[in-house]
Amino acid sequence: MPEAHSGEGIFFNSRVADRMQLRSHRIQLEWNRVRQVGQGFADEVFRVFAANHPGTRIRIVNADASVAAMIRHVGGIVA
Repeated sequence: MPEAHSGEGIFFNSRVADRMQLRSHRIQLEWNRVRQVGQGFADEVFRVFAANHPGTRIRIVNADASVAAMIRHVGGIVA
Protein backbone atom coordinates (compact mmCIF):
# COMPACT_ATOMS: atom_id res chain seq x y z
CA MET A 1 0.00 0.00 0.00
CA PRO A 2 1.48 3.42 -0.93
CA GLU A 3 2.34 5.75 1.92
CA ALA A 4 -0.03 8.68 2.38
CA HIS A 5 1.23 12.23 2.80
CA SER A 6 -0.61 15.52 2.73
CA GLY A 7 2.08 17.06 0.52
CA GLU A 8 2.01 20.21 2.60
CA GLY A 9 5.48 21.74 2.69
CA ILE A 10 6.86 19.24 0.18
CA PHE A 11 8.69 20.53 -2.87
CA PHE A 12 9.44 18.11 -5.67
CA ASN A 13 12.29 18.72 -8.06
CA SER A 14 14.71 16.61 -10.04
CA ARG A 15 17.36 16.66 -7.29
CA VAL A 16 14.87 15.27 -4.79
CA ALA A 17 13.68 12.67 -7.29
CA ASP A 18 17.27 11.57 -7.95
CA ARG A 19 17.78 10.88 -4.22
CA MET A 20 14.44 9.15 -3.62
CA GLN A 21 14.55 5.48 -2.79
CA LEU A 22 11.38 4.03 -4.26
CA ARG A 23 9.97 1.19 -2.20
CA SER A 24 7.12 0.68 -4.61
CA HIS A 25 6.60 1.09 -8.31
CA ARG A 26 3.35 2.93 -7.74
CA ILE A 27 2.95 6.59 -6.82
CA GLN A 28 -0.42 8.17 -6.14
CA LEU A 29 -0.59 11.95 -6.39
CA GLU A 30 -3.63 13.45 -4.67
CA TRP A 31 -4.62 16.83 -6.13
CA ASN A 32 -7.61 17.38 -3.82
CA ARG A 33 -6.95 21.05 -2.89
CA VAL A 34 -4.64 21.94 -5.77
CA ARG A 35 -6.17 24.38 -8.23
CA GLN A 36 -3.09 25.19 -10.31
CA VAL A 37 0.17 23.48 -11.20
CA GLY A 38 3.11 25.07 -13.01
CA GLN A 39 4.48 23.69 -16.25
CA GLY A 40 7.95 23.22 -14.72
CA PHE A 41 6.64 21.08 -11.87
CA ALA A 42 4.42 19.03 -14.16
CA ASP A 43 7.31 18.51 -16.58
CA GLU A 44 9.63 17.32 -13.79
CA VAL A 45 7.11 14.78 -12.53
CA PHE A 46 5.41 13.54 -15.68
CA ARG A 47 8.24 13.73 -18.19
CA VAL A 48 11.63 13.80 -16.44
CA PHE A 49 10.84 11.60 -13.41
CA ALA A 50 8.69 9.25 -15.49
CA ALA A 51 11.48 8.86 -18.09
CA ASN A 52 14.06 8.13 -15.37
CA HIS A 53 11.76 5.60 -13.65
CA PRO A 54 10.01 3.78 -16.52
CA GLY A 55 8.72 0.97 -14.29
CA THR A 56 6.95 3.35 -11.93
CA ARG A 57 3.25 4.05 -12.40
CA ILE A 58 2.01 7.52 -11.41
CA ARG A 59 -1.68 7.57 -10.52
CA ILE A 60 -3.50 10.91 -10.58
CA VAL A 61 -6.37 11.37 -8.11
CA ASN A 62 -8.87 14.25 -7.88
CA ALA A 63 -7.20 16.60 -10.38
CA ASP A 64 -9.49 19.41 -11.48
CA ALA A 65 -9.76 20.43 -15.16
CA SER A 66 -6.89 22.96 -15.13
CA VAL A 67 -4.47 20.63 -13.32
CA ALA A 68 -5.42 17.72 -15.59
CA ALA A 69 -4.88 19.93 -18.66
CA MET A 70 -1.35 20.83 -17.54
CA ILE A 71 -0.51 17.19 -16.79
CA ARG A 72 -1.69 16.22 -20.28
CA HIS A 73 0.19 19.17 -21.79
CA VAL A 74 3.52 17.76 -20.60
CA GLY A 75 2.65 14.21 -21.67
CA GLY A 76 1.17 12.78 -18.49
CA ILE A 77 -1.86 10.52 -18.57
CA VAL A 78 -4.95 11.42 -16.57
CA ALA A 79 -7.50 8.63 -16.37
